[in-house]
Amino acid sequence: MTGSTWPIALFCLTSGAALGALFLLCKALRLALGGGKLLTAALDTAFGLVCGAVVFLCALAVDKGRLRLLQAALQALGAWGVVVSLDPLATAGGKLLRFLWKKISCFLLAPFRWAKGKLARWKKARKKKNPPKGRHSSKKKPAEKGQDLKKIRHTPKNRKKALEKLM
Repeated sequence: MTGSTWPIALFCLTSGAALGALFLLCKALRLALGGGKLLTAALDTAFGLVCGAVVFLCALAVDKGRLRLLQAALQALGAWGVVVSLDPLATAGGKLLRFLWKKISCFLLAPFRWAKGKLARWKKARKKKNPPKGRHSSKKKPAEKGQDLKKIRHTPKNRKKALEKLM
């Protein structure tokens, strides 16, 4: 490494901490959106690309593009420190955001649910007033004797009831 060691070490630790914070942000976002496998894969891919770019840029800044073990170890240490210390906060924050989003969306969608219910009741009432043409009348024809027996399932209990009705 060129230059003084402490500023470079702090720079590597800080960039690692930033990567750890980005990881926790992705985790909170996944929890808030209720992500399945596809969202998790997309966020992990984006995080991996950003990590690769940050490590490469840090290597360019520290030692003209050569990746040193000290740089990678310090970045991993910085990321680990942030993830271990702030993981419960990120998890709780993601769950809280999901809860708040459910409540807010329920509140915002209430007028639409009300209108949908009104529209359904209006259509049902309109259908009763104006039955569609071309259908048979709604009056039932008198059933023939023995017709009830054909419609009922043939169990001893039902057969007995049907016979009582006919007599």
